[in-house]
Amino acid sequence: MSGDKWNKTHCDKCKEKVELGEGIYTDGGFYHEDLCYEQIRQKHIDDYEWEKSKTSYEIEMVCPHCGYAERSSCELTDDDGENTCGQCDSEYEYTRNVSITYSTTPKTEGEI
Repeated sequence: MSGDKWNKTHCDKCKEKVELGEGIYTDGGFYHEDLCYEQIRQKHIDDYEWEKSKTSYEIEMVCPHCGYAERSSCELTDDDGENTCGQCDSEYEYTRNVSITYSTTPKTEGEI
């Protein structure tokens, strides 16, 4: 990863200079936090085609309103409950699904 990626001074959307403290690194780019990023965020919401299959049995919780993947899903202490989306501020209910698997390694081989 290039060090220049984190030293940007111009918005990737409008190409204008971003004043110190007014930019945000997100969605693979650097944007004016209040103007350009809000437009990009709304476009993601508008473009998202909701399908129930996109929100079931995922590694992270996925907002059923906008498709945003919550990065802190594992930090929730309850196995089910309500959550507010970190992107669109919509509320939704969640259920944590737990899957148990087993792994084995040979120790001693018996006679057949």
